[in-house]
Amino acid sequence: AEMGPEMADLPDQNADGIEDIAGGMPRFAPCDRGICRANAGQVVGIGSARGEVLWRIAFPTEGSEAGTALARVGDLLLVGAPGALDASGRRTGGIYVYDVGGEPSLVTAFFGEQPGERYGQSIVVAGDIDLDNVAEVVVGAPLANTASGGSEAGRLDVVNVRGSTLIRADGPVAGGHLGLDSSAVLPRVQAPAGIFGGAPDAFGGDGLLAFFTPAGALSWTLPGGVGDRFGVSVTAAADFNG
Repeated sequence: AEMGPEMADLPDQNADGIEDIAGGMPRFAPCDRGICRANAGQVVGIGSARGEVLWRIAFPTEGSEAGTALARVGDLLLVGAPGALDASGRRTGGIYVYDVGGEPSLVTAFFGEQPGERYGQSIVVAGDIDLDNVAEVVVGAPLANTASGGSEAGRLDVVNVRGSTLIRADGPVAGGHLGLDSSAVLPRVQAPAGIFGGAPDAFGGDGLLAFFTPAGALSWTLPGGVGDRFGVSVTAAADFNG
């Protein structure tokens, strides 16, 4: 099982005065008595000074793909598992929240809404939107069906670390897969100015960049060229036009 594709910084885990890192291994298959659970996933805490493994969090459910996405909010580590089963046994995908201020311990978990939507495929820290002094995150569900876009248009949810959804942005194009990778929240002083998201598989792989208002309404879109997969990654940048 390879390390990655996601990594996140951690608070100092081994008291050497240096922040450490976590790496996701979504294809990790734990084995017990000859029975292996393919693609259950694992997250590994790594000392950044010497590269030693400090701890491991192995996930027991086959197909969870835990560690596909990681994000840190203070002493909390959010682990995306887009193949996770919800409490009803539906493979909606989910987010597992661990306290990593000391030995990792599970705080809570929350899940997607539609079977197969791959909730937790991407996680991006959004800043403190609800002004509770704790940052929110944007969670991608790229295979979600939406009323505005149709089948597998994808969805972005801005949620707090307890799993409450504050803003929802629905993908506008069928098969576009909004939320497949990164997204970005453009901040202003006390509230987000809007949410950027990429739908790289829109229009047969040309791709699309979409901008949503703070209420989650679609404001504008910018399509890519033929085969560009425009929007496969998105990040916030400086103000280039004043």
